[in-house]
Amino acid sequence: TDIIFRLQSQVQVTSDSPSKIDQRQSDSPSTTTKEVKIELNAPRMFLTFKKAYYYELRAYIYQARNLLSMDHDSFSDPYAQIGFINQSQRTEIIQQSLCPTWDQTLIFSSVELYGEPDEIHHDPPNILIELFDKDQYGSPDFLGRVQCSPIVRLTPDETKPTIKLKWFGVKRGKDDV
Repeated sequence: TDIIFRLQSQVQVTSDSPSKIDQRQSDSPSTTTKEVKIELNAPRMFLTFKKAYYYELRAYIYQARNLLSMDHDSFSDPYAQIGFINQSQRTEIIQQSLCPTWDQTLIFSSVELYGEPDEIHHDPPNILIELFDKDQYGSPDFLGRVQCSPIVRLTPDETKPTIKLKWFGVKRGKDDV
């Protein structure tokens, strides 16, 4: 990344003690305009990583409860859009449900992350899950979103307890849905 800042401005200078020539022509204080060039240079900053590491994300989407009714028949046709870094996938659409059960695993393969594996293990990037109501005509209606952090396993045979399902609160703007 290369960042350089430059600022130019125009400064108006007012003098209360005009020169003798100005006193003969006018009794008011003189005003002159000067161009002042101010350059503020920030140091060049470069962010470099020696190596990219590739990961696989397995996002298991089980179900949602008590979603908003967005259709005229008091139901929704919800689906979940999952975004991670620069990739996204979506679940299947569940027709006419406010409590959809997807029971679906979305696999993001070859996810490129920069940084040491230990850093990624302790501070992984967030997963964004957005819920939408699919409409027959027009664009989908936004139902809400969830941000969550993945559990990172650096080796496939890492002995950790089985991952348990968790409930996450859906937010729409600043409000919980």
